[in-house]
Amino acid sequence: ALFKLKLSLVIYQLFANSGYAVIFLSGRFNLIPSLTEQKIYAYSDATVKVFQAALLAMIRNHEDLLTIRHWWTASRMAHQDLDNVVRGAMLPVLAVDPRGFITAWNASLQELTGLSIDDVRNKHLCDVVCAHCREEVKMTMERVMSEAIESSPKD
Repeated sequence: ALFKLKLSLVIYQLFANSGYAVIFLSGRFNLIPSLTEQKIYAYSDATVKVFQAALLAMIRNHEDLLTIRHWWTASRMAHQDLDNVVRGAMLPVLAVDPRGFITAWNASLQELTGLSIDDVRNKHLCDVVCAHCREEVKMTMERVMSEAIESSPKD
């Protein structure tokens, strides 16, 4: 589809330039008066440019949609890969979001704690660990998040 859009733009430009050539030659061989030639240029040039811009915008929009679809698919595949790794791991594995809320919890952790993913999903990690570990978990989470922020690329 993208090739057809680009081909249509090339064909359009060929016809537009051929039209300009006909007008130019008609003026040079006195087939049309000079004033008429100038009027044709004045009125048709804006129309030609607007239509060309519309074609370019459609092509760019199509390219953007293809790029978005590519990255959306890659994102979904990465999410599925992470889910498969977490589910298939023989060791206890969990994932938390940047705020510390649990987003993934595998079967090994369920066996170890007796809590299912439904029991812990969207709960803060500090709410799930035993009371005497909460402060250490909280400090560790804050340190990890600050290191992640420091190492993230700056705009």
